Amino acid sequence: MADKNRLNEKGFSLTELLIYSLLLLLVLSAVYGLLMSAVRSWQTGENVADIQQNARMAMDRMVSELRVCGGIVDDATHDSTTGTIYFTEHPGTTEVACYRYNESTKKILYHNTPLAEYVDFFNLTYYQDGTVLTAGFDGANRVKIEMEIEKDGIRKS
Repeated sequence: MADKNRLNEKGFSLTELLIYSLLLLLVLSAVYGLLMSAVRSWQTGENVADIQQNARMAMDRMVSELRVCGGIVDDATHDSTTGTIYFTEHPGTTEVACYRYNESTKKILYHNTPLAEYVDFFNLTYYQDGTVLTAGFDGANRVKIEMEIEKDGIRKS
């Protein structure tokens, strides 16, 4: 009679609970893996957007100021190089502005104010009437700006 009552009892056995727990653990592990993958993807997207905005803002500012500048300055006081450019801010003025790449901090500075961060490579090529100038950049009438930004392993040019 005891066996008959035992067969009529409703509920789960210990084996069924263990199997259910194992299946639930497998499903939750898969969901957690997908969630973590989505979070990493979102963070990568945020970093890409951040460095693109950083590079775009710096390039836009440098290009717009160099287009309306009075000219490149390269003299004993202001030595323009492939990493630094001195220029008169407006035609007919003597006020000199400067963009400079600081390789140790990986920043482009406008005077001494940071303009762009995470800059891994910065190069200025000076031209005069289509010819590349290798020294004496004072007469340059065109400048090519090259910049690469890298943050958290993501690199953009």
